[in-house]
Amino acid sequence: MNTLLTKMGEKKLLSREKNERGFRLKGRSWQAFWQFGVFRYVIVTGIIFLILTGIAMLFYPGGTMTDPHVHGYAFFSNFLSDLGRTSTPSGQDNLVSRLLFMSALIIGASGIMLLFVAFTQFFTTPGAARWLSRLGAVCGFITGLCFIGVAVVPLNRYGLVHNLFLYIASLTFIVAYLLLFLAVLLTSGFPRWCIYVFAVFALLIAGSLLVFILTLFFGPVAGTPAWEIIHATGQKIIVAASILTGLLEILFVQPLLKNNDGLSPNTLG
Repeated sequence: MNTLLTKMGEKKLLSREKNERGFRLKGRSWQAFWQFGVFRYVIVTGIIFLILTGIAMLFYPGGTMTDPHVHGYAFFSNFLSDLGRTSTPSGQDNLVSRLLFMSALIIGASGIMLLFVAFTQFFTTPGAARWLSRLGAVCGFITGLCFIGVAVVPLNRYGLVHNLFLYIASLTFIVAYLLLFLAVLLTSGFPRWCIYVFAVFALLIAGSLLVFILTLFFGPVAGTPAWEIIHATGQKIIVAASILTGLLEILFVQPLLKNNDGLSPNTLG
C-alpha cells in the first residue's frame, strides 16, 4: 500500500514538473516572439503590402475620377483606394485588383497595430514616456482597424463611409506617431538615427498637411486633374515613407531588444 501511494505521489510530482516546464517554455516562446518575432512580422507585412499593391496596380483596368477612360493604373492620378473599387469609373469589373488590395491593406493594418503595441516594451519605467507610448499604441490600434474598414468598404459603393474610415485612420496614425516620437524623446538609450528618422518623417507629415491646407484655400479646385495629381502622388509618398520609416526604426532598435531594461527617462522626463 505504501509503495502504491509512493508511486502515485511520484507520478503527480512528475506531472506537475512537466506542466511547469511547459508553461516556462510557452513563456519563453511568447517573450521571444514579442522581442524579435513581432518586428520580423512587421517587416514581412510591409514587404507583402508593397508587392500585393504593385500587382493590384498591374491588374487595374483603368480610369480616374477626371478621366474614366484612361487605360491601366495612372500612378500619379489614381488613388490607392481606386484599387479597392468593385468597378472602375468607366464601369469595368475590378475584382482581381480589389481582392489584392484588400489583402494588402488588411495585412498591412495588422503590421501597423503590432508595431505600435510592440514599441511599448521599450518604455518600462513608470512615467510620461510609458503613458505616451501606450496611448500611441491605442491610437495605432484604431488606425489599423480603420484601414481594415477602408479595405472592405469600396469607395464607389459607400464613398462617405470609406472616406470616414480613411480620415480617422490618417488622423489617428499621425497622433500615434507623434505620441511615440515624444515618448522616444523623453527616454534615453535610443540610437540617434532612430530619433533622426522620427524627426524627418514628422517634417514630412507637416509638409503634407501644409500642402493640403494650401490647396484647400488656393487651389487647384478639388476634382480637377491638377488636384488629383497632387493628392494622389502625395498619398503614395506618405505611404511609402511610412513603410520605410517603420522598417528603419525596427533596424535601429534591434540592438535594444536584448537589453530594453537599460532604457530610462532622460532629463526631459
